[in-house]
Amino acid sequence: MRTPPEPRKSQLFPFLKNFPIGLRRVEPPDAPPLNAIVVGKVGAGRLILCGEDVAGLRPGEEVDAHMAVRNQALEFRTRVLEVSSGTAALVLLAMPEKVNYIDLRKGTRLNVFIPAEVNYRLQAAEPAAPNVSLIPGRMVNLSRKGCCLSTKRLLAIGQPIRVSFELPEASSTYRLPAQVKRHSAGAGDGVFVQGVQFDLGTEHLPVLADLQQWIARNLPYFPQG
Repeated sequence: MRTPPEPRKSQLFPFLKNFPIGLRRVEPPDAPPLNAIVVGKVGAGRLILCGEDVAGLRPGEEVDAHMAVRNQALEFRTRVLEVSSGTAALVLLAMPEKVNYIDLRKGTRLNVFIPAEVNYRLQAAEPAAPNVSLIPGRMVNLSRKGCCLSTKRLLAIGQPIRVSFELPEASSTYRLPAQVKRHSAGAGDGVFVQGVQFDLGTEHLPVLADLQQWIARNLPYFPQG
């Protein structure tokens, strides 16, 4: 269960220029998400955003915003102050008195259903087989630190593997070394579920940071109508 967000004064809001931010109109309740970039600020109380998605916003509209900063996901409700027209739309948002934050350092998991490929070295007991095998699977949940994989072959606990997958709306394929840590209840019909931990070595931190940003953008922060 996700820990309830805690309030924080907006003066402590960690401003980062050229940083992704996600928006959604409060009305209608099923409004699609909008992506933008924070490109500046005016004093301590207003943010300047840029992006094609936000070109249709109108002054006075209420929006829910969320972004991931370092190890925290921030969310707040605010309103649009101004919208400029031109080659790229610029939107001025009011910062609220408080923002909510959620600590992501504990590896918040997101339920997904994403195709994945698993590469692993075969054991010495299989000398006639190729040295490296590839099996298809499905990723059923995902965090910055690891995932659960559903495959038709049971992988040994402690088995080193490499997981390859693509995320919706992401621009690259992720290929991360990992290790099988546990077995979970299978889905039946010869399907096995394994808990996997990614290699958290320094050389993989840029990829893991990008992965965390994607997870933060897709966590179900917004209130349901």
